[in-house]
Amino acid sequence: MKVPLIDSLAGRIFGILFFAAIVPLMISISLALSLVSRTIVGAIGNSLENQCVLVGNDIDRFVQQRVAAARMLSQADTLEGDDVRKIRQYLVEASDAEPNILALDVVSPTGTLIASSRPEVESAADLVQKTTKEFSRLIAMCANARQGDVFVSEATQLSAGYGLLLATPITDDANDVVIKLLVVEIDMEQIQRIVSQFNDSVLGDKFVYIVDNAGRVVTTRDPKIGLLERFRDVDAQPELSELFSKQGEVGHLFYRDSDGDEVVAGYADLSEFGVNGSLDWSIIAVAPVDAILGPTLSMRNWMLGIGSVIMLLTLGLGWFLSESLIGPMRCIGQAAEQMRQGHYESQLPNSGLSEIDAISQGFHAMALDIADRERQLSESEHRWLMAVNASEMVSWDWEPDTGTVVWSEGYERLWGGEPGLFGGTYADCMARIHPDDRLGVHDALVYAREQNTTYKHDFRIVLPNSEIAWVTSCGRSLFNQSGESVRMLGMFLDITERKRAEDGLRQYQRMVSSSQDMMAMLNSDFAYVAVNDAYINAFGKTRHELVGHTVSDVFGPEFFDVAIRSHAERCLAGEELRYHALFDFPVHGSRYMDVAYSPYRDENKQVAGFVVCARDVTARKKAEDELSERNSRLQRVLDGMFVFVALMNLDGELIEVNHAPLEAAGLEKESVIGIRFWDSPWFVNSADARAQLQETFRRCAAGESVRADIPVEIANGQSIIADGVFTPLFDEAGRVTEIVGSAADVTQRIHAERELKHLNAELEMRVKERTAELRRTNEDLEAYAHSVAHDLRAPLRALFGFARALREDYGDQLDAEGREFTEFIESAALQMDNLTSDLLEYSKVGGNEVAQGRVDLDDVVKRALKQLEAEVDEHAPTLQIDWPLGAVIGHRSTLVQMVANLLSNAMKFVPAGKKVEIRIWNEIHDGANRLWIQDNGIGIDPNHHAKIFRVFERLHGIETYPGTGIGLAIVRRAVESMNGRFGVDSSPGDGSRFWVEFPLGVNE
Repeated sequence: MKVPLIDSLAGRIFGILFFAAIVPLMISISLALSLVSRTIVGAIGNSLENQCVLVGNDIDRFVQQRVAAARMLSQADTLEGDDVRKIRQYLVEASDAEPNILALDVVSPTGTLIASSRPEVESAADLVQKTTKEFSRLIAMCANARQGDVFVSEATQLSAGYGLLLATPITDDANDVVIKLLVVEIDMEQIQRIVSQFNDSVLGDKFVYIVDNAGRVVTTRDPKIGLLERFRDVDAQPELSELFSKQGEVGHLFYRDSDGDEVVAGYADLSEFGVNGSLDWSIIAVAPVDAILGPTLSMRNWMLGIGSVIMLLTLGLGWFLSESLIGPMRCIGQAAEQMRQGHYESQLPNSGLSEIDAISQGFHAMALDIADRERQLSESEHRWLMAVNASEMVSWDWEPDTGTVVWSEGYERLWGGEPGLFGGTYADCMARIHPDDRLGVHDALVYAREQNTTYKHDFRIVLPNSEIAWVTSCGRSLFNQSGESVRMLGMFLDITERKRAEDGLRQYQRMVSSSQDMMAMLNSDFAYVAVNDAYINAFGKTRHELVGHTVSDVFGPEFFDVAIRSHAERCLAGEELRYHALFDFPVHGSRYMDVAYSPYRDENKQVAGFVVCARDVTARKKAEDELSERNSRLQRVLDGMFVFVALMNLDGELIEVNHAPLEAAGLEKESVIGIRFWDSPWFVNSADARAQLQETFRRCAAGESVRADIPVEIANGQSIIADGVFTPLFDEAGRVTEIVGSAADVTQRIHAERELKHLNAELEMRVKERTAELRRTNEDLEAYAHSVAHDLRAPLRALFGFARALREDYGDQLDAEGREFTEFIESAALQMDNLTSDLLEYSKVGGNEVAQGRVDLDDVVKRALKQLEAEVDEHAPTLQIDWPLGAVIGHRSTLVQMVANLLSNAMKFVPAGKKVEIRIWNEIHDGANRLWIQDNGIGIDPNHHAKIFRVFERLHGIETYPGTGIGLAIVRRAVESMNGRFGVDSSPGDGSRFWVEFPLGVNE
């Protein structure tokens, strides 16, 4: 490729040399060299600009690697725990594994130091030293962050020199609350090394500087400028300050520096390449123009000096000079143009002139260096893509204004679409996001763009087969020169399996925590790693008192040596063991425990500790002991019984038999166990008995309980008859599993039963004869009672009639005493008549056996009230009857008489002038119906409750309350004749509550 300007200038020089003097030639050479100088300086500026970009990438990669390391370190489970010793050990190991990390510290959300990788650090004050402002700013930024967010400080003075602070939050399991902060100290040595390498490739005695947005120098090899001092060229060239504040600015410029030297500087703002926004650094490489153009200027001076000499040279010498000077410069110009366009492979020819060759060699070295850096950048990008593909992540590049999303390879698989069928636009993605998560994803994206923060969000997507997948996405916005977010770059990863694992872990933790079994995990030092609630409650300790402490520390060396050590050492040797033992607990007292020890291993398959699980089996142990004792007693009882008891399987083989039948037949248990029951020595001489037993066993094996008399041979050759009972035993499914057989010698009983049957028949005949005789006697007595009652009442009626006639016909002739005597005669005759009538009723009640059946008490009460109609009219009682009253088993007429007598008493024994109140109700319980009759009468002394039910027993004189003293005796006899019960609940002045009770009558 040719440069027209150079070609034109070469033609002119050749023409002047050919036609004119040397002065025009020298002017032309000066112009050519000036043009070449500008081209060279421009190329150097482009080169510095490109190298700034590459160095910026190196610095960005270094910071991002440290950020990724900090994020990974913060997610260790050890940091979430409270064991400071383990946290400190973890920090020391992590710090040793990372060469660019000066120190690791864990602090509380308020800035209080918890643990440090440096043994000399004891407090937060020692930690922060001169970084109080940056340290406080990082703590504030982490306050509302989520785990995985990393914040970077400005360059600041650390304990070991200048460096950076990285801070990332450590949250709880729900990632909602910040519980700690991990603070990472990074030295600037690697960044200084990168800058130094770049500085070595810059021409001249100027330097490369890393400058922050405030114009402070972060790192440089310039000995005249200290770290974090102001970059002095900003004062000489104010334009630099504006360039440093522009996000993503890349370019080069010419200016006069603070020393007054003309320089060319390439610069690049590091935010262009994704460095954490909190750094906001710019890199500027300064090269003196004099150093760049030194060879060219020397050549110009040399040409002017010898101009007068070559004045006499021939045209051939002019041609030679044109070719020897303009040719290499043309090549240099062409090489500079190619470098500007990004081609660095041009090899400049040897001109034979040391100055031009020096320039050519400098250009060539610079081109090779740029090419090598581009190759490294390409390899780095290739390795990054390989890492992304290996981790099954995909990257995305979203333009919010158009909705276009550019995805890396494999994105369709994560979104559940076939290659080429899923568009992958913003609208397509939002349509696949779960409806409940869409708003959250949108808001998170908007917030990240508006606040210039890192976007990170976990959400669900609905795959085409309706399955739900969990994904995580993170990214960062890119801004134009106006500060507007024009793009967002990020990563996308399927975390479905992790979510499932987390859900499973939470369920397992809840299961372990809620288990009633005591569980504890201990390490190889016998220190508690974790315990569940049951373990804590059993020992009356808190989790803080147990976790992180050894068994000896908590319970004492004696308890550890006696109860734990031997089992734990066997378990740490890889053995699983289980045993039962009695333990004394401070809360529950002595408990019998089923204890199991199981080792657990680390990632190297080495035993790292053991898990103890203990279950309270006190109740079961007590039940087992009681069952064993009960079985022992039962066996002793069975062996002590002179009956046959055996257990057989479904084949009829004897499994167990008691001692009595063995002794009776002179056998040993071993001789009969395992043989069929019907083939045993007890039945060897009786084929009929064996056949009967086989049939009986067949029925029993089918589920039927069978009882039969069986002939049995005993030791002395005699035969007896045994009452055999065969009962099947069933399992939970209702299947017959075994058969229990029992038999007792009933030979004498059978003989006695035969004799008893004969005697019963004879006795039954005698009873029938005596019953008939008794019936005749009762009939005679009843006839006699009627006769006596009739014979007694006839004279009484005559006596009553004559006394009344005497009082009515001759009353005016009698004095008062005579009239009183006639009234006494009438009253005594009437009382005697009532007494005779009641005695007749008493003799009738219960005298003969009556048929009983279901009787409705409602009907009984109504009949009794009808029978007492005259008394009811006389006393006009207030009746309260709780219908219905139910039914009983009894005799209707007898029940009516009984209830009538109780109602009559209720109306009779009420003080004069007092309104009679009667309540009737019933109560049903235990298969019986109890009828209650309550009055508001004079009441009865509890000492007389039994006496009032006897014949002729009266508690009051006849002149106070009339009656014969037989009414309640009739009630008692009626109740007893129907197999009922009766009683009274009363006290003087409180009325009485009589009750009668009979079997409950059931509807037919």
